[in-house]
Amino acid sequence: MCARPRSDAWTLDLPRDEPERRGLEEVLLGLGNGYVFVRSAPPEAPGGDGRYAGVYVAGVYNRLATPGPGGVRVDESVVNLPDWARVAVRSPRGDLFDPGGARTVHDHRRLDLRRGVLHRVVLVREAAGERTAVEQERFVSMSDPHLAYLRVRVRPLDWSGTVAVTTAVDADVANDNVPAFAGLANRHLRILQDDADARGIRVLGETTQSRIVVATFSRSSVDPAPTRELVGPGPRRTVEIHVAPDRPAAIMTSLSRI
Repeated sequence: MCARPRSDAWTLDLPRDEPERRGLEEVLLGLGNGYVFVRSAPPEAPGGDGRYAGVYVAGVYNRLATPGPGGVRVDESVVNLPDWARVAVRSPRGDLFDPGGARTVHDHRRLDLRRGVLHRVVLVREAAGERTAVEQERFVSMSDPHLAYLRVRVRPLDWSGTVAVTTAVDADVANDNVPAFAGLANRHLRILQDDADARGIRVLGETTQSRIVVATFSRSSVDPAPTRELVGPGPRRTVEIHVAPDRPAAIMTSLSRI
């Protein structure tokens, strides 16, 4: 993908990360199908530093009241729902996306508008020089509006060893992406259940005023088979996989939302 960056009528190509444009680019590269819309915040760093993981479903609105000097202000918003696409990758030396121990030297995103697929290639260099390529693909289904998919491929370029990959659903979400609304009530969702087992990760929530129940179920498959697996604590699953330059690991995460 990175050898021929291009933009044409059906391709939006962003060959580098520009921090000052992250908010705009997350919307431009977002994916939707008329029922659900997902911003393109990176799975490893979905919040802070100009990033915001937004997941919205048509018709899921809620009202919140904020007391103030002039009285009570009531606002109605489309609700930001649990983030199903959380993925963290650790090498034997630490988190590949921790700026304290690794550096992202390349971050290329391409949205294929014809197919509705967002591609991303990230090259990470760790403190001792080890290089790892992380490739991602995601899309939301048009045939089943309740489904979305994320595929992550981890390929070491000059080392071999064990990586730990954690997939999770982040239920600690709020509507806090608009500076003008800072200080207003922003927690629209009451979490009723958040856990995981061998079958997948579940989060069940209800909007605080409109009483809309939203269920999120995330399931992951791994190739090659993990050498170790840990479920929890909370809505997360961690697998350990042996990787090498000629033996990358692929993790496929699917979302089902009701």
